Amino acid sequence: MFSCRKNTLSVQCGGDGNVSEDVAADQDLSRSITRIAIPSKGRMAEDTQDLLADCQLKVRKLNPRQYIAKMPSLDGVEVWFQRASDVMRRLRAGDVDIGIVGNDMFVEFGAGDPDLIVLHDKLGFGHCHLALGVPNGGKFANINNIDELKAMPQWTAKNPLKVVTGYHYVAREYFKKIGMEHVQLLNADGALEALPQSVAKLLQEPDGGHDPAIEQT
Repeated sequence: MFSCRKNTLSVQCGGDGNVSEDVAADQDLSRSITRIAIPSKGRMAEDTQDLLADCQLKVRKLNPRQYIAKMPSLDGVEVWFQRASDVMRRLRAGDVDIGIVGNDMFVEFGAGDPDLIVLHDKLGFGHCHLALGVPNGGKFANINNIDELKAMPQWTAKNPLKVVTGYHYVAREYFKKIGMEHVQLLNADGALEALPQSVAKLLQEPDGGHDPAIEQT
């Protein structure tokens, strides 16, 4: 999706995403160059550059190692190549004016910031689905949906459900929404399904859609 920060562009749109007041106040709104941040690697990076090229906004990157490039068709525009999570961090800090990222990155690293605005959310690529997965056996053998998981009597303040995820904001908001109180979120990146079951009772990872759902691994 295309996203930006309020007051950086002369556009009107509606949005979401959280930044401290001192960071927002430090934005350089007098900067004349417009900065666009896009993913630097992976499927999103390739699809984003293809989209821009199709719009006659081809990015000119002379050195594959450089992190700042130009758009020959537009004067006064810089393209910053960043990790997807850093695209959002740069947006929130006011270092860039427009970012192109997936909705999962926007929600997770935007964290409800009211100053972030979605300009366009139907790019047609980079689809992502967040799923909750439980072990096949043991106490979870007959758990097939989130209601059955919530109804398990084991979860207390002293014995919370442990969830390994790289999406803490998304997970926290989701469990709050469904009224599941006793949950402990643990940090992890990469292939979460490869973690031993002793590390976590529940896994949350991207897999392809929108709303989280229970899936057996």
